[in-house]
Amino acid sequence: MWTSCKTKGKIKTDELQKLISSFMRLIDQFHKIHALLEKQNAQPGLLVLAEALNCSERNARLLLRKMEEKGWLRWEATRGRGHFSRLTLLATPQQVSLDRLSGLLAEGELEQAFASLDGDQRKLLAARLPDFVQVPQADGSRDRLRIPLKRAVMGLDPLEILFALEAHLVSQIFARLVEFDRTTRQLVPALAHYWESEDDGKVWHFWLRPGLTFHDGSELEPQDVQQTILRLRDKPSPNQYLYTHLESVEVGGCRRVTCRLKTTDYLWPNYLAAVEASIIPRNRSSDFSLMPVGSGPFKLTRRSEYRLTLSAFEDYYRERALLDEIDLWVIAAAEETSEFDLHFGYCCEPSATQNTIAQILAGCTHIICNTNRPLFAKASQRLALADWLAPTGLITKGDASRRPASGLLSTWEHRVAAPRVRRPPIPKGTTLTMVAILSPEHTAIAHLVKHRLEAAQIQVTLEVMPYEEYLRFDWPDSADLVVGAGAMDPDEDMGCYAFFASDTMIRRWMPANRLLRIDAKLQAIRATADAQTRMKEYAELGKQLVEEGWMIPISHEIRHVRVEAHVGGVKDLSFGHVPFADLWLR
Repeated sequence: MWTSCKTKGKIKTDELQKLISSFMRLIDQFHKIHALLEKQNAQPGLLVLAEALNCSERNARLLLRKMEEKGWLRWEATRGRGHFSRLTLLATPQQVSLDRLSGLLAEGELEQAFASLDGDQRKLLAARLPDFVQVPQADGSRDRLRIPLKRAVMGLDPLEILFALEAHLVSQIFARLVEFDRTTRQLVPALAHYWESEDDGKVWHFWLRPGLTFHDGSELEPQDVQQTILRLRDKPSPNQYLYTHLESVEVGGCRRVTCRLKTTDYLWPNYLAAVEASIIPRNRSSDFSLMPVGSGPFKLTRRSEYRLTLSAFEDYYRERALLDEIDLWVIAAAEETSEFDLHFGYCCEPSATQNTIAQILAGCTHIICNTNRPLFAKASQRLALADWLAPTGLITKGDASRRPASGLLSTWEHRVAAPRVRRPPIPKGTTLTMVAILSPEHTAIAHLVKHRLEAAQIQVTLEVMPYEEYLRFDWPDSADLVVGAGAMDPDEDMGCYAFFASDTMIRRWMPANRLLRIDAKLQAIRATADAQTRMKEYAELGKQLVEEGWMIPISHEIRHVRVEAHVGGVKDLSFGHVPFADLWLR
């Protein structure tokens, strides 16, 4: 069956390539006619047209007839000496190219349409993408959802994820040993149907479900889990620090995988529920990051710079996804078009047929001061700045994208900064350098802070850089302020620990003796079996950081999802996105 489907797909592709090739040849001939009419004012006769087209008069008539049928021109033939036929162009060559290739878009053949165009033409056709999102596909019996993306998707290797969009897609394409249930706020079985610990949380056993498979049909074995977990420890990545205390991973009978740790850690299952811990095949192709193979509810079946297609995985270990396909279209004009089923964004104005769901993301966007600078060496100096930057003064009540923060989590009120008239103790005319990551939320906050400081006659040089450049950390010595990242893992237990333990500028600019006290606290938290007790300890640690001015909370970011009325199953959000497996069409 697979060979048959593959053969049919190849035949369809070959037919499309022939169609495009024939069409492009006709376009070339139309270009020649257009160029001929631009050169001469008089109407050309059939002989002149045949010479321009480098063909016989008979073939010239056939070509003109084809172009006339397509509505490109009007050809009025006349007979008799001294009587010339009349040729009227009804379209430009550029319009002709785009209109026909737009037809391929309507048929869903996005990649074939773009493949035959040069750079400028691709931009013009890309601008037309929203017009064709509403066009029914040939296989209209399939349940397909269409979602716009404002940028191209980056690599999807779980270990290399940097942004929320890719994290969400990885969570749909891959599965993990355990999952965080956003409704119950608890860890639940996933690829592992059961797990337990011994030796005071230093040894963790996981038992895999039987009959697990990857998207390519290969068996998901304990050895795949073993290699995935060892890779978390051994390969450099943003979250490698979470797994460095892993001593070994063993494979036992009855599909058992055992993790042995150097120190007690009751958060170990939480780490293995994170997106970077998604289970991957131990045998991978060289383009794995672009076309990954996982075992999640959806498999990646098509990828180009313009579109990703996710198809339901029939052998998923849980219930099959309710939709057949998810089409993700990379369209810069996504905000302006309403012809999508679902739209991710920070703030949306729903139409009469749409609903909007909002979620406050875990974590907060904050300001970090370089405590190596005399201006910010004392807690009193940092807190004076915090009061000048009081979030209630920076963020308007009508701002649907964020709300004022007084702690790391939206439920924490550790220090409510009071708007003050007295300016911070920073000399007038001082120039500060502020660094922000290139993202809508960070740059928005950076500009609010910049404007507020300039009101105190403090000049700000804003340096906005991509996250990859930010992570190189070759800039901290020249920076005075940093806009800290906001979003955390939906699992607040895991997210809080990762925030306090990760390599942030809070830790890099903190004195060594203060850092040792934090690390001792984090070690005690990992050795605490009760999750509620751990959350209390996080809250106390977060309170200390805020009250001492190590971090200045500014805003909790709000994500919005705009959904058409015919889309069902939107229950909750993860990383500000909707899990695809529960969605269905009314």
